[in-house]
Amino acid sequence: MPSEVRSEPPPRLDPPDRRPLEHPPVELVIFELLLLGGPPAVTSKDALVIKRMLQAIGWHAERVEPAQRRGLGLKVVDGEPEVVIGEEASGWSLIAADGSVTVSVFPAAVTAQINNYRSWGQSLAPGLAIALEAVGKILDPSGVQRVGLRYVNRLVDRAANEPGAWRGCVSTPLLGPVLHEVLGPVLVSAQQQVDLAWSTTEKGVLRHGPFKDGSLGGSLSYLLDIDISDAGSGTFDTARVLSVADGLHLRALSVFQASLTSEYLAALRGDEA
Repeated sequence: MPSEVRSEPPPRLDPPDRRPLEHPPVELVIFELLLLGGPPAVTSKDALVIKRMLQAIGWHAERVEPAQRRGLGLKVVDGEPEVVIGEEASGWSLIAADGSVTVSVFPAAVTAQINNYRSWGQSLAPGLAIALEAVGKILDPSGVQRVGLRYVNRLVDRAANEPGAWRGCVSTPLLGPVLHEVLGPVLVSAQQQVDLAWSTTEKGVLRHGPFKDGSLGGSLSYLLDIDISDAGSGTFDTARVLSVADGLHLRALSVFQASLTSEYLAALRGDEA
């Protein structure tokens, strides 16, 4: 069913609760920065300079490897949308020894992937500040095209043998078919997509639903995939990009908290009963 199109701006979410979670369900965090007017190439020397700068704050890259990136776009052919694969860009990936952090730098893009996320201030913000400082010095981009931040959360419960087990944990309006009297008991998995927009440039996508989790012996885990981006272009400035990224983090946190019940959030925080 197509997402509802609003004719006026939707209401803003309440400010999120910044208290840290004792049991964060984050599996993966991805930061993406698309640049304008960067250099034609990123050299291995550039990558090693960024590696040394990241080491100063504890992001130790064990490996520096060549990386490739292809841009994707859409064009309309005979009235039908068609995916267009753009030119391949070469860059470098800086990979931690345990694989927990990967920073990739291309002439027109910078990405960071973290799979041991604890909190914004502990796991991402410090390294991001250094990485952006390095990008500003080495690539000297003229502007920013887009900033994106994605949180892939996996809610787990070994006792969840049916989708209805997530009642009381996930916000009831999101559960949809899980609560259906006939379909709910036989549902194996369900994936829903909710498109969000706070302005013409700041948008988000929430993908969510239960799925049979092979890593837990077939118990039903719940996916909460939150992807927030800001396509407001502007000149490249480290402080500005960090401010935008911090705003996206808070927006994603608001969506995360709005998707769960207060009782389940309290359990994730480790609050005493």
